[in-house]
Amino acid sequence: MKWVVIAIAVAVSLYAAYAITYPTYSYRFRITIDVDTDEGVKSGSSVLEVTTIQYPSWITLGANDHQTTVRGEAVFVDLGDGRNLVALLALGPHAEDGRAKLFAPRSFFQITEGSPRDTEWTKTLSAMKGRRTYASDKRPTLVTFGNLGDPASVREVPFENPQAVLGPGVRAVRAAIDLTRDPITAGLSSKIPWVDSFASAQIAWNIVRQGRWSGSAPLQMFKQRGE
Repeated sequence: MKWVVIAIAVAVSLYAAYAITYPTYSYRFRITIDVDTDEGVKSGSSVLEVTTIQYPSWITLGANDHQTTVRGEAVFVDLGDGRNLVALLALGPHAEDGRAKLFAPRSFFQITEGSPRDTEWTKTLSAMKGRRTYASDKRPTLVTFGNLGDPASVREVPFENPQAVLGPGVRAVRAAIDLTRDPITAGLSSKIPWVDSFASAQIAWNIVRQGRWSGSAPLQMFKQRGE
């Protein structure tokens, strides 16, 4: 029994030392989309979580010493009269930038492309509060579906000119991001029934991407699963 107790104590000590040396950081953020319409402001939001796990670089033969994952889903806004607006988990025209782990850093910091500092950003944001313009110098990719049951009915909506697709009753779109401790949002599949199907998501992806083969992936435009 004594040796069992000693073994457990050693194991606990090693685990504690590992956790101190290679800590895991995480934070949550809420994306809010406000749409100015003739009937007033229509809003939707979604909470996502970013986690950065650190580990010894020898595990990957020196290739990396951390992994950053994202969990959460796209923002759905019910505009009424059967109309909808979805802010995909992507930035820029044609969902060209699907790096959801950079959504909050891009909003809160002046980040340099090609110089990712995931661990630093995640650690800092985990201790912060506040609101910023979502994605700062970029804009979220917006789409609408003529029929929520048909992925082929998707149309991209210009952020700066939403009325071009949604009609004159829609005047402007605003996007903000808040650091929060609220639960991760779920329920997009109750509004877009095919959203978990790769084949269906790929149909919408092909239309939005317009033949481009880099950028956001089909399912990840709608949901990030922390994989």
